[in-house]
Amino acid sequence: MLTTICYLLIVGLLGVWLIDGVDHIKDRHPHWFGEVELTTNTV
Repeated sequence: MLTTICYLLIVGLLGVWLIDGVDHIKDRHPHWFGEVELTTNTV
């Protein structure tokens, strides 16, 4: 049980860290994400 909670916490933190990193990269290099934004907006 504890291992499951720890695993979920680590995955959650990694997810937040990755999202923060992507937002940071978007600010720096918006042209990298032009195509990605188009695909996510249509979904």
